[in-house]
Amino acid sequence: MGPSCTILSVNAEESFSGRDAQISLFEYARLLHQVHPESPFPRDRRDPLPDADAHRGCSMRPKDARQEGVAVADLLVAYLAEPHGELERLEAKLHTFHVPTFRNDHLRSAAWRADADVVHRTGRWLVENARDRCAATVGVALIESCPAEEDVALLRMTGLLYGWFAPLVASALRRLRDDESRVWLAQRSSGWPSAAVLAAYTDPLGTRRPTGERVKTALTLAHEMRQREPSALGCTAEARAYALDRLDELTGRDDWIVAAANENVWTSDWGKWARAESILTPAFRSALRGSE
Repeated sequence: MGPSCTILSVNAEESFSGRDAQISLFEYARLLHQVHPESPFPRDRRDPLPDADAHRGCSMRPKDARQEGVAVADLLVAYLAEPHGELERLEAKLHTFHVPTFRNDHLRSAAWRADADVVHRTGRWLVENARDRCAATVGVALIESCPAEEDVALLRMTGLLYGWFAPLVASALRRLRDDESRVWLAQRSSGWPSAAVLAAYTDPLGTRRPTGERVKTALTLAHEMRQREPSALGCTAEARAYALDRLDELTGRDDWIVAAANENVWTSDWGKWARAESILTPAFRSALRGSE
């Protein structure tokens, strides 16, 4: 790739002002995360991604929604069948197509028809190296079709980029059953990415065995949601209320309370912090009083 961007300084954010076209989107996210490790990335314009100028006024969405993703899938089928061409050329070609940002059956079919190792390797290269959102999105889509634990760091960084990749990243993490990463993203996202991650987390949570870590994650998430307005989460008041009701329902169940007690959640450093911050639900407060 091209020249690197030095941002490890007090004026790190100013290093992005030139929107260096040679930096990959993944590297852009990684460097920004060093400056803002616990909060959403700042926005200085409507489209803050470094490739914004190349996409201004660009609309190639097919009129027939059923055709969305077909052209990209055809290109992938041809490349993945004989993956000997330069990935830089594939990246350049992908910029000329409309790429769906949500899970797409045509792209999934193209990935599933090819060798899994080739699909995974191609997806990781595109995510790590693409300077254009179209190619990076295809990379995330390929990873989403066959995610592995080694992809979590890539998915986390990419998921921080202003919501563009959030639906596919959330889907990949859901397939990996990685609750912690989804909450990690929700706590560092602004706008609707938080809503996408929250939905991906809260809906299937009730079907999983409660553990001490899941108890802590659910209570922390509910606490964070109560501190932020629905607009900051990128969802309606009704959607936030639904997620909170779901979390309160789960953490009020006897099996969750027992799991917390069995795994010494309350005597941990997190338990002391939770009590100090008063983030416990009524059911947990009652159980805690009964154990003292």
